[in-house]
Amino acid sequence: MIEKENFLQGWFRCCELYSNNNFKLEHRPTLGRIDHDLGYTLENLEVQGYSHNTSSRTRQRFSKECVAIVVLKESEKLILLESSSGKNAIQRINEVTGLGITRVMLKGNLSNGQRFDNEKYSVLIIGKEMIVGTPEIMELSFPVIEIHDEKHNCLIARPNDSATKISVYIDEKDTIRIDWIDEEKTINYVNIIQGDKKDTWQQ
Repeated sequence: MIEKENFLQGWFRCCELYSNNNFKLEHRPTLGRIDHDLGYTLENLEVQGYSHNTSSRTRQRFSKECVAIVVLKESEKLILLESSSGKNAIQRINEVTGLGITRVMLKGNLSNGQRFDNEKYSVLIIGKEMIVGTPEIMELSFPVIEIHDEKHNCLIARPNDSATKISVYIDEKDTIRIDWIDEEKTINYVNIIQGDKKDTWQQ
């Protein structure tokens, strides 16, 4: 563990926080699993404060509402889904795309995002509470020209251009919003709205 990248730095930072807070149990440094469905292996351990370790374990086991993003290379489209839990997200992804995603394939957790990539598609599942007002920047594995819902309806499109970077978040109206981020770092606002309407991207 000592030789693991950033481990000692994280441990000392956690110890300092523990000391500065009068050695309260909630701040005590611990070894926590990144993914609580997997074992205590070197690649699955990180430094966590006691309260974070126990609360993240509870959140994962009882799950939470999620946003799932699937990017398909061949069709250059992104499929956006909402689901009641991580398990349900996997089920819905498979129903919509037929990709055959399994829990074992995904790395990470719902707080930081569960991810899987290969040469044909990429998947991100993240808890909705983690992107409320806080954009999740996503470097897409493949260029995207359209964003679709689970029924394959096109919600938004940039037909003359493609994007490889987006941010996704939930606004104060509980609406999922996506921003295209182009190479010049300017942001093109788009809004995923409920119903049959669709938006087009704007410069």
